[in-house]
Amino acid sequence: AIVGLNTQIATAAEEQGAVANDVSRNVNEIDHSSEELVASGEQLAGASAQIAAFSSQLVESTRRFKL
Repeated sequence: AIVGLNTQIATAAEEQGAVANDVSRNVNEIDHSSEELVASGEQLAGASAQIAAFSSQLVESTRRFKL
């Protein structure tokens, strides 16, 4: 009976260790994805700023023309 309980406890501990490893791996993947998302957001902000600048330049360029 005690040997059986010890075996069950050992098996449960191994399973918990495996689950903990999976959780850790998933957290690391989420962290990596978050870093990529931040980098993409920064790139998008830069591109948006460039578009705004080009838009201003276009407005200034077209002010020379009269309809």
